[in-house]
Amino acid sequence: MMVKTEKFPPSAPSAVGFRLWIEAAVNDGFQREAMALRLTLRDAAALRRDPSLPLEDISYAGGVMRYLGVEVVAGGVERSSLDRTPEATPAPPPVPVKKKPAKPKIRK
Repeated sequence: MMVKTEKFPPSAPSAVGFRLWIEAAVNDGFQREAMALRLTLRDAAALRRDPSLPLEDISYAGGVMRYLGVEVVAGGVERSSLDRTPEATPAPPPVPVKKKPAKPKIRK
């Protein structure tokens, strides 16, 4: 009797893997400002919380997260990737936040 084995997808790339992608693209002549690092929500959270990253590698200036000068777009993808032409594939629209109505104050 043959035993079926499950094939799991390769582990998600880490900050080191993202750094290699970015450096390879820069070596190919792409500008950091013209690229977008499209990450799954899980990878984006892991990148934000990675204690091994120097503070200089991540910035949040202007409300945009950047890793090594490359804009990080979280969510909207099944697998993380480096988009060398972000104009070709627009970022996913932001998720609308539902605001709860304020409770009326009861005065006695």
